[in-house]
Amino acid sequence: MFPSSQRQNRKQRPDLVNTGMFIQVLSLFGAAFILVGYIGVQFRWLDARRISYNLVNTLGAALLAYVAWHPFSGGFFLLESTWTIVSLIALWKALRVAASS
Repeated sequence: MFPSSQRQNRKQRPDLVNTGMFIQVLSLFGAAFILVGYIGVQFRWLDARRISYNLVNTLGAALLAYVAWHPFSGGFFLLESTWTIVSLIALWKALRVAASS
């Protein structure tokens, strides 16, 4: 299918999703989203019942849950996957409230 030189080049290229740098970038974005939400609520810039807070919280937790899965870290994955599920429920409630207003 591919000439042997192309096949060798494909094997030498790192899988971007599994590289340490990609995981580090995801973890930084995930932590940043959660910190923005947390700081926003603490300083009353955000309301914990609103869509904006729950969106950044859900997104941050989901990114960190993915990071905990690659490579697998049991306690970290349990924390972040639970955080994601709880945040999704809160986001769903906030969306329902906004839709009924």
